[in-house]
Amino acid sequence: MKKSAFLLFLFLISACFFAGKVSAATEQRIFDQAALFSDTDKQTIETELAAKRQEIAMDIVVVTTNNTAGKTSEEYADDYYDNHDFGVGTHRDGVLLLIDMENRQVQISTTGKMIAYLSDRRINEILDDVQPNLTNQNYANGVSAFLTDVTTYYKAGIPKGYSYNETTGKLEKIKTVTALEGIIAFILAVVIGGGFYLLVSLRYQLKMGTYTYPYREKGALELTTNEDHLIDTFITTRRIPKNNGNGGFGGGSSTHTSSSGTSHGGGGRGF
Repeated sequence: MKKSAFLLFLFLISACFFAGKVSAATEQRIFDQAALFSDTDKQTIETELAAKRQEIAMDIVVVTTNNTAGKTSEEYADDYYDNHDFGVGTHRDGVLLLIDMENRQVQISTTGKMIAYLSDRRINEILDDVQPNLTNQNYANGVSAFLTDVTTYYKAGIPKGYSYNETTGKLEKIKTVTALEGIIAFILAVVIGGGFYLLVSLRYQLKMGTYTYPYREKGALELTTNEDHLIDTFITTRRIPKNNGNGGFGGGSSTHTSSSGTSHGGGGRGF
């Protein structure tokens, strides 16, 4: 009896495990409303989407459409993600790729932690890889390039100089001192320190202050003429441009709010 109960327990655990695996693998994440993919393409993309979602622990969705119902590509992509409850975790981490055939626009919408990983610069680089494929009607190749880039940037980590706040779900800039700022601070320290030293030195040499020599008590007074000439002194000012570049994997993410009140990042361009 005990052996039978134990075997039944193992069977139930195995059934739940494999049911979860099958459910995760077959969960739909490609919505080809514009009929751009063959059945084989859809099966291949769906399999790749499932693998990538499991790899990065965030949601990835691909949508095509011929009708955005009067919305811009950005609005349609954001609303589609929100209205279908995509995303992982509290902040619904994930990304959606929209191929909008009505407006001939490719749009990327990021949510939650994915906003941190896919900065504005990285999104532009993804679009650089995706757009030519869509222009040449190689839609499956465009999606494949998108998935490859998303995985690459996930592995590269959040761009240098930024961090993701798990509590607020927002991208935060880390304040760091650049080499130029360090040099300027050093020069200012030398100038201020040198000026303070010179001031103290002059006071000790009685060349400054209100000290009065007691000439009546000391006897004779000898007067001399001392002339100081200030020459070759000028001040130059210039504006130092702020460097916002962080290389190919850098930069921050601009965000906007969708009609549902959710914060999204992303970008798009025509094809």
